[in-house]
Amino acid sequence: MDKIRQDAEQLGNLYYQYKKKETYHQALLDTISHGETEPKRFDVCEKISKSLEELGTKITETQNQIRKYYIDTYLDIQKKDEEDDFAAGTGKLLDKPEQPQGKLTVNLAEADDANIIAGTDDLVKTLEEKKKQMLLSKHKQSQQNEE
Repeated sequence: MDKIRQDAEQLGNLYYQYKKKETYHQALLDTISHGETEPKRFDVCEKISKSLEELGTKITETQNQIRKYYIDTYLDIQKKDEEDDFAAGTGKLLDKPEQPQGKLTVNLAEADDANIIAGTDDLVKTLEEKKKQMLLSKHKQSQQNEE
């Protein structure tokens, strides 16, 4: 069974459980409103209410996990496609790049001062390298000044 079908089945089962418990809860509230006010009915009603709340939370968490998984998968595929394009030499160098969503434009020295589109990983690596170079040059200058 593929991942999409499993996720749909899991979420469908949670919705089914929620609807079933919601029906039980409503039927119990109806019997209480008709005058059957035994303490056990209130206890069961409280347990079902708590269960409904937990199921609602679980449904929300599951939806968020599924959404995050598919967004991450999409972004991984998109990044791999871009890497494949650049590896094949078909990546785009843009003179006036438009800012794609979720990407930053970086001016890298190795790109002959042409703007290229880079992900945040590339940006962080480039900034770390520039910071190292700057710190090394300051350190060399301070050593020369001491001499």
